[in-house]
Amino acid sequence: MEEVEFKMHKGARTSLIVVGVLLLLLCVTIPFGIYIFIRIGTCRVKVGARQLEARGLVTDTINFDEVDRVGVLRVPVVARGIGGALARMKLDNMDEGVNLVFRLKSGKDIKFQANQYERHTELLAHVAKATGKPLETIPMGMFSWKWPDRA
Repeated sequence: MEEVEFKMHKGARTSLIVVGVLLLLLCVTIPFGIYIFIRIGTCRVKVGARQLEARGLVTDTINFDEVDRVGVLRVPVVARGIGGALARMKLDNMDEGVNLVFRLKSGKDIKFQANQYERHTELLAHVAKATGKPLETIPMGMFSWKWPDRA
């Protein structure tokens, strides 16, 4: 399987630019604003035969041989006003965040927002194919999420 790359879509980049500009308005948050501007250009997900590298504001690397379970967590956006508008813009104008969640064999969970990248449904399909594991639906509770019980 060849490596496939998914870049951050234009709406997500625009919303992060707005956040970066707002952070530059206060002296204390200027370093965070600069960090966002530096990271925007490198945000992408690379799916290879053996690993996934998700570069957002932080970078996560997942080796597929360490993955125990893979799931999709859908988190609704309940914010209103400018915060809600920026969140929806970042999430491809959807009213929910589509998170790709990995449970490693060590018990650690790693997740990132998949729908801030172009062709996120294709990204989910590539991950399911590369890991050889089915995509589980992870329910969102009142305060947190929990992996469903195995059959």
